[in-house]
Amino acid sequence: MPENIKKMKKGIYNSLIPVLLTLLINHRDKYDNFNFTVLHFANLIKMINDNYLPMSKNIEYTNDKLQISKNMLIEYFKRIDNLISYYITHGMNLLHEAGIANWQEFTMLCIVKADTHLKLKQSGNSITPQYKLDAQVTTSFRLASQEEIQMIFNIKKKVQDDLCIENSSDCYFGERAKDYMTKVREELLKHDILFDFKMYQLQFLNKSSSLCKLLLSTYDKMSEVDRIDCLNEAFKQLITELAEKRYNKDVEKYSNKYSDNYIDFYKLLIGITVDNECVTYDDLPKTQNGVINYDLVDIYLNNQNIKSLGE
Repeated sequence: MPENIKKMKKGIYNSLIPVLLTLLINHRDKYDNFNFTVLHFANLIKMINDNYLPMSKNIEYTNDKLQISKNMLIEYFKRIDNLISYYITHGMNLLHEAGIANWQEFTMLCIVKADTHLKLKQSGNSITPQYKLDAQVTTSFRLASQEEIQMIFNIKKKVQDDLCIENSSDCYFGERAKDYMTKVREELLKHDILFDFKMYQLQFLNKSSSLCKLLLSTYDKMSEVDRIDCLNEAFKQLITELAEKRYNKDVEKYSNKYSDNYIDFYKLLIGITVDNECVTYDDLPKTQNGVINYDLVDIYLNNQNIKSLGE
């Protein structure tokens, strides 16, 4: 058995690791890989429900729907995004340490391109040609080069310094968070980059097949659906406990910062965006401006060419 089995049984990992093992055994692709963006993967394994992504990427809609302040919504979704990324990547680390799977992280870019040309426009009886600028904006996804990764890091660091933001967390939760994000977007667009994001490749090691099944057998015997339900319950409890701990550590700070009742609204949002039993809203935004088109990304990530990235 893996030496780190005790870590795999601790906290939320006791629910997350069996889900990852089940997926590796039953659902990997023909290259023994999983290629995914972390939030889409979290939705797949039901750490979050189908309301989460559209509501997190459309704050105006969510604010109008739930009558919760935008500041509260931004903090909530950013914190949950970070939690999801933290626990999924650490879960993959545990599988790697156990010799069950390897994983890699890649930086992806959403590139914006404007195809611009001039159209002749007739204007009455004028003999002078009139032209109209016609532009069609398209987006595409590709891997970032090392130079681009460094450039993006430099841009974010400079904006943080220019705004006198001392802690990285304040870039998203502090008073200057909106200014920070706006300025970073402006600077990225100068390089035709709409936004950057992380992609992950989890590769199952065939030689570890028996170990994988043996390890899974040490957890409570459940169906795949029941394992996913257990993970959802564990994640809801974790979010609530962390919010309460954060609030109780500095009641005055969170009481003054938000007009909403911090804990009550966290529980409400958990029930709407995380709980698997919550009904999906039928009026969710159909378009997500400036947000990852997950269908297109998945088509790219699961293309055969992706296999050679780490070679």
